[in-house]
Formats: sequence, C-alpha cells, structure tokens
Amino acid sequence: MLVGGFSGVTYQAVTLLAITFFILVIGLFCLRQELTLLALNDQLAQGLGTKRNWTRLWAACLIVLAAGASVAVAGNIAFVGLGIPQCIALLSGHNFKHTVGQVLLAGGAFLSFGDALAKSAHPPFELPLGALTAILGGLFLFIFLWRNQEEALN
Repeated sequence: MLVGGFSGVTYQAVTLLAITFFILVIGLFCLRQELTLLALNDQLAQGLGTKRNWTRLWAACLIVLAAGASVAVAGNIAFVGLGIPQCIALLSGHNFKHTVGQVLLAGGAFLSFGDALAKSAHPPFELPLGALTAILGGLFLFIFLWRNQEEALN
C-alpha cells in the first residue's frame, strides 16, 4: 500500500488500535501538566519541578507507539499528524492541557470526513485516502496561512 487508507482494515486491527488508544490516553493524561510546562521553557519547567528527561522519554515512547500502531493499520496518511494540531493551536492557543482533546476529536472528524469523501466521490472506485487528505489538508493549511498573513498586515 503506497498511500494510506482504511479499505483493508480488519476488526482485529481495530481491537489493537483501541488498546493502543487507551494506553495513549492514560499516558497523555498522566503527562499533560509536564508537557505543558515543557512547551513553555526548559528552565521554567525544571524550576517548577518537572523532570525534563523523564517526561521527554515517556512522551517519545507514546509518540512511537501511536505512530507505529496507526501506520501499521492505516498506512501513511498525510497532514493529520502535523496539520490538525497546528490548526487547533492557531484556533485555541498552545496550551497542551486544553488542546489534546480537541486535536483527538478534530483528527478523527477530519479522517472520517476524508474517508467518506474518498469512498463516495467517484463510485464504484475509491480514491486514495492519503492523497485526498493531503490535498484537503494543504488547502486548509493555505487558508490558515493566508488569514494569518492578512492579520499580520493589518
């Protein structure tokens, strides 16, 4: 599979993803305060009692687990992991504690919309989901950049 999608996903893969998801949610819940402090400043986070290296190690483990499980099931789907968090941060601010739930919901909604569009755009054929999300995500990101450029000029 060169471009990611959900056409070959089985219930066994969904079960493994659900287990991985619950591990990730618990891990993010435990690390949310430390990650927010690390996003501010290293010295500030250390001064407030955050164990920087420990937090980074566990965050990296969670990232590898999430990326590995997602790519193993769905393949490479562009934009969702990089673009959705940036768009949410532009809309809601950069506080990790507040945006993590929004990113989860927005990423899921974006992929659901993209998958529905990929399956129904050209029946009986299915468009590649990874290519479609890259196109939609690119357009979405250009709109955000254009808006920010106009705000900076005014």
